[in-house]
Amino acid sequence: MVSFFLNDAPLPKDQEIDDSLKRKRDEDDQEESETEGGRAVKRRLENLAMVEKNGEDNNNTVVVGAETLRECLNQYRLAKVKAKGLHFTWSNRRGENEITWERLDRAFANPKWFELNENVVLENLPINVSDHSPLLLCLEKSKMFNKRPYRFELMWTTHPQCEKVITNAWKINANGYAAFRLMRKIGTTKEKLKLWNREVFGDLAKRKMELEIELAATEQNIENPGNFEKEATLRRDLEVVLEQEHLMWMQKSRANWMKLL
Repeated sequence: MVSFFLNDAPLPKDQEIDDSLKRKRDEDDQEESETEGGRAVKRRLENLAMVEKNGEDNNNTVVVGAETLRECLNQYRLAKVKAKGLHFTWSNRRGENEITWERLDRAFANPKWFELNENVVLENLPINVSDHSPLLLCLEKSKMFNKRPYRFELMWTTHPQCEKVITNAWKINANGYAAFRLMRKIGTTKEKLKLWNREVFGDLAKRKMELEIELAATEQNIENPGNFEKEATLRRDLEVVLEQEHLMWMQKSRANWMKLL
């Protein structure tokens, strides 16, 4: 799939590509070619170019369109929209020994479009139902990439269910190479912990505030039947929350300290 974004009329067919656009193409190609996946794609494109020149491949199947696409890019002064996320955007979804990955899906835009959309971000989403990666174009970069990164929280270890959640998640059956099985187990454990944190562990600040309010109300009426035992229980619960809060801030302070190094 190839997407085009245009914001002005096309130039004449013989119009030269301006220097800034050429530099952008060269920079994108250089950055992409430095990755292992980029080198594989580059070799694939070089092979396609040779096939295009000869007019057929090893199976005598005519390959057409590459030269036409190149002329279209030049005529409309198009450059690639830089993408985040997956490098390869297509898979044949076959077995482990027959699977193929390619980078087929791209988006191109002309200089005027880039000028009007400076903070644009194109993301290659995970391949799910289709064999292609969906392309998500986000015009507001800040909203898309300000999401808080996942990290394992030390305060979780104070909860009696934390170890059980990790143990059960790690028992998942995963097939494939050892590295793939490890990544699958880590990914599953992460998702289970995120769900458990949201549904069981809960918002620490909210729990602290609720306990403080309930403790204050209980202490104000300590003479009422049962409030003495209730007050002791609430104190113990609050001590646990305060210890969790201490671990949270200790972990955050270390992370911030590392950023300063």
